[in-house]
Amino acid sequence: MSVHAHGNGGHAETPEFRIAFLLNLGFCIVEIIGGILTRSTAILADALHDLGDSLALAVSWWMETRSRRPGDQAFTFGYQRFSLLGGVVSAVVLSAGAGVVLSQAVPRILSPGNPHADGMVILAVAGILVNTVAAWRMRNTGGLNARMVTWHLVEDILGWVAVLAGGLVIKLWGLVWVDPLLSILISLLVLRRVYVEMRRGIRVFLQGVPEGMSVESLEKTLRGLPGVADVHHLHLWSLDGEKHVLTSHLVLEREMDAREVRIIKEHARALLTDMPVVHSTIEIEYPGEPCRVDETES
Repeated sequence: MSVHAHGNGGHAETPEFRIAFLLNLGFCIVEIIGGILTRSTAILADALHDLGDSLALAVSWWMETRSRRPGDQAFTFGYQRFSLLGGVVSAVVLSAGAGVVLSQAVPRILSPGNPHADGMVILAVAGILVNTVAAWRMRNTGGLNARMVTWHLVEDILGWVAVLAGGLVIKLWGLVWVDPLLSILISLLVLRRVYVEMRRGIRVFLQGVPEGMSVESLEKTLRGLPGVADVHHLHLWSLDGEKHVLTSHLVLEREMDAREVRIIKEHARALLTDMPVVHSTIEIEYPGEPCRVDETES
């Protein structure tokens, strides 16, 4: 049995990624100018971070567009994993950006400088608005790549909230060390989230069983089909964390004609209808027929 869904065949446009990239790059330029004018190392550090973000968003945009292509002779299952690869690139850049912010923020606790508080507040409000718009546009987009892009934007929002809070505290009470302290806390929060998402991405790359799905449960269900004596070599993995692939061997209880085999296949197909399995291949084995899979395979 084969469910032919080798590519999503969807439209290749990715406006959410394009808008996120353009907004991030445009505001990065504003940050560089604003950081120089306000003498805020926090803003300049964030500008450097956002420049890396813009590069990551450009890669994510290209990867997401690429991932919409259907299967061909080079990638028979389709290009969905390009989206996953884009998410990994984003995670690496996001981690590096958080590292840059930490490297700038930690020394500033002891030597915070004298930033321009009013300018920090104005830029922070603008930064929150711009990144909120971009994150809002990404809200209905699925996949690791989209989640990592969203976390790029959420990190920027939180960073600007920290700049806003720091600017207000500096303006009202002169506590200039609050700004770098908030930057450190937010960077650690983002790094923790990146770690969680990367664990999921690595699991997909290593063809692990998708989260929330059980091979044991599937084997039990397929083994319960009328006419099926045994199930083995059941493999379940994911193309991109959202679309899954299943293969399995069904051993029949007795010799059957083509009509009876077709009915078993239809029953098996019905079991997979409610699962996010976009491609399934089930091989039928008759009693006494040797399995054609290498015995060393688990």
